[in-house]
Amino acid sequence: MICESCFVQSNSLSFTSRKEAHFFPSAVLLDQGQISTLSSSAITTGTPPYTYQWFNMPPGASSFTSISYAWSSSYSFDMTSMKATGSWSLLLMVNDSTGASVNSTAISITLNRPLSQPSAGPSLGALNQGQSSTLSIIDLSGGCTPYIYQWFQKSPDSSDYSVINGATSSTYAFSTSSSTATGSWSFKVQITDSASSPMMVNSTASLVTVNALGPTPTPSPTPTPTPTPTPTPTPTPTPAPASVTPAPTYSQTPKPTPMPTPTPTHTPLPVTTSKFAYEAKGNQTSSLPAPKTITLCNYTTPPDTGTITQISICLTGIPEGSNVRAVIFSNDPDSNLPQVGEPLLQTDALNVTSVSGEWYNFKMKYPASQNTVYWLGYYADNYTQYYFDTNNDHISLTSQTKDENSTLFPVLSWHYQGKTIMSLYAQYTVADPQHTPTPSNTDSAISGISGPAQSFQDTFFVLLIMGAEFTIVVTDQNHKKKNPTIKQ
Repeated sequence: MICESCFVQSNSLSFTSRKEAHFFPSAVLLDQGQISTLSSSAITTGTPPYTYQWFNMPPGASSFTSISYAWSSSYSFDMTSMKATGSWSLLLMVNDSTGASVNSTAISITLNRPLSQPSAGPSLGALNQGQSSTLSIIDLSGGCTPYIYQWFQKSPDSSDYSVINGATSSTYAFSTSSSTATGSWSFKVQITDSASSPMMVNSTASLVTVNALGPTPTPSPTPTPTPTPTPTPTPTPTPAPASVTPAPTYSQTPKPTPMPTPTPTHTPLPVTTSKFAYEAKGNQTSSLPAPKTITLCNYTTPPDTGTITQISICLTGIPEGSNVRAVIFSNDPDSNLPQVGEPLLQTDALNVTSVSGEWYNFKMKYPASQNTVYWLGYYADNYTQYYFDTNNDHISLTSQTKDENSTLFPVLSWHYQGKTIMSLYAQYTVADPQHTPTPSNTDSAISGISGPAQSFQDTFFVLLIMGAEFTIVVTDQNHKKKNPTIKQ
């Protein structure tokens, strides 16, 4: 019990007033929710019995007023949330049985709002070994300044928080190395204010995921192209001279061996990747939609048929995270609103923990039609906000939330949010439908030695042999006429 005393004497009546509470000496700084007990010490003069009346002067007032029913030698000043913050003054008036009275000196108490529970947010919610993330306190208010800070951490393989030595400022830099344990790290900061009876509060947990560094990729060797064999030319046979007397020796020219026809190599179709929707980070954030809500905005696809391979959305969440999935809805041509019911596509969930706004990339593969309105957005199971800019050509909507036991889909109805464009863009892949493979010169050259050309070579060889036989017969007959046989 701590006492703060003063002595006052008037008309032969004197007493010492004291303030009793669980405070440090000179207890003048309090937070809403604490209680200060004030009481009178022993009265040394005057004629008993004594009567008592307590008075107070609220912040901003210029005079004291009596406190109803505060007629005993002690008074409990209850610092509830209903009490105005600021500087309060209290005093006690004592009367004895002869009518003599005396007032204590005033006691001043400064009342502050209670210390609120803040959150702690990282500059990077996910990082690789060797990188750093700075954690900062968000939304700290109330209590008596200055504050005292102490950071705590919980590693992925631990179940309890431990003190981080030397981490006693309003921010903490979490630096990692190749030996830092991978997985989810959790951080909290404990704040103590400077009230006479200090208040202490812990922040909500902030998560940082540490990923392992992958191995350095080894470049693949460039394959050496296999040379195409050159066909051996076919020699042209030379006919025997007409004046040769001896019987000719016939040599048949061998037919050329056809070269194997290689499998033609087709060049892959060229792929064009573009983006559509709104790639800028808006200068405004949405109001905080309720958890388990779908939020959408309308966008039109490019003039070519293609595939949506990724949707990127700029979001801000809460430190404990929010599971978010990207969704695609078709457009109802009658209402120009999203089609009620199941979405066309929903992705796997990502954990949104950024408190300052970050682009989150949702992978997918959805074949879309060209020049078509789709409603793109996200479903969040906890508090999540999106960035936007005002734009009269777009509309943002949220789904009608249902009871706590409801499933995500189907959506029953939509709420109009405003003519705004959400900070969301999509990766769009288009294959060129006009491209056809061109046959190579090698294919044409090889195919030229087969088919009709091969038949022509066979016919040429037959005629050549017949011509040679005819020449030999004629030459033999002429020789017989010049050299007749003599009969004996």
